[in-house]
Amino acid sequence: MRYATLIAQAGCKLTAIRVFDTLLKIFGMTNLPFGQVIQLYAMFLGLLVFIQRGR
Repeated sequence: MRYATLIAQAGCKLTAIRVFDTLLKIFGMTNLPFGQVIQLYAMFLGLLVFIQRGR
């Protein structure tokens, strides 16, 4: 059961990264390597956590 949860979480994270990649393309940041997309996604999540802690 635990492995199924880990696989589901990994799938959700990959889906979220792909959605984030699509949003970047919509806003004009095209042709980024997938590694940079993951870094931008992590930075975005870090900023969200930082903003939420400030409330």
